[in-house]
This record gives sequence, structure tokens and C-alpha cells, in this order.
Amino acid sequence: MNAREAMVNASWFGTSDEQASRLLDAYRTEVLEEVVAWLVKKAREHRAKGPQYAKQADVIGKLASKVQRGAVRPDNLATLPPGEEPAPEDAPALAAEVVRLRADNAEWEAARDGYYASEQRLAREVERLRAELAARPTRAEAYRQVADELALMQSVEPDHRHAAGLYSAEQCARRMADAAEAGDGS
Repeated sequence: MNAREAMVNASWFGTSDEQASRLLDAYRTEVLEEVVAWLVKKAREHRAKGPQYAKQADVIGKLASKVQRGAVRPDNLATLPPGEEPAPEDAPALAAEVVRLRADNAEWEAARDGYYASEQRLAREVERLRAELAARPTRAEAYRQVADELALMQSVEPDHRHAAGLYSAEQCARRMADAAEAGDGS
């Protein structure tokens, strides 16, 4: 027999106030256990829906915890204390606050969109610079081009003294190219 049935039976046969109070407490406990079980089930269902429902699942779980530990009682379900309740005359002020918050939100969204556009421009510029850098010759290739031009200049130089200097510079450029390829960089 559950608590409700025990209460109904007791009402037929007459019970003392103390026994009626115990029966009511048992019935209330049984109902709260059912509510907690239902809230826990709903929290699990929300969590299973995906990560976007995690916050709702957490709130439902907290509510279930509060009900289970007795934080939700008939004597604390009252509204705000007198003087703190929003009165009808507060409606215009609350509406003005809503308008202000919406304007702030629009301003923040515009700033966010501006930052997003700037981020996109910077990303495009970075990609352009990366492509330009990839198209440039490596250090070793640049040294080899200089060495080839020095070799070409030697072949057309009539003065042997200048040709010897060009030959020396060419050899130095080739050594630098080899070092750059080897990763030495010097």
C-alpha cells in the first residue's frame, strides 16, 4: 500500500491528528520522490540531446537536487518580500531597461561583426603573403643565381684581374649556396 492509499484508508476509519500528520508527510515524501525521479529523467534526456542542451540539463539537475534535499518547501514558495515585488508602476522602467539592453546588444553585435570582418581581411593578407613567400627563391637558389651571373660576367670581362675577382666572388657565392642548402645559413 502506498502513502496515498494509507491516507485514504485512515480517513475512512478516523485517525488522530498525529497519525494524519505522519500520513501526510509520507504522502508528501512519496510525491517529492516521484518529482525528483521525473526531473532526473528529464535532465538525462536533455543531456542526451547534445551539448547545446547541457546547460538546461544542469539546471534541471540542480532543481532535482534542491527538491530532494528539501530546499523547496511550502513555506518558502512565497514571492519576493513585500516592497521588493515588481509593481505595475515599474513596467515602464523595466521596458526602458529592456530597450537599453537591446541597444547594447546591437552595439556589441556590430562590434563583433567588425572584428570578424577585420579578422577575415587579415587572414586573406596572411595567405597572400604566404603565397608570395612560397614563390620567392630559397636562399640557396638566390646564391646560385648570383654565382651564375658572376660566371657570365667573367666570360665577357676582358681584364684578367677583374675576371679573377669575379671568379673568387662566384666561388664564394657557390659555397654560400651549398651552406644554405645544408642548413648552415652562413
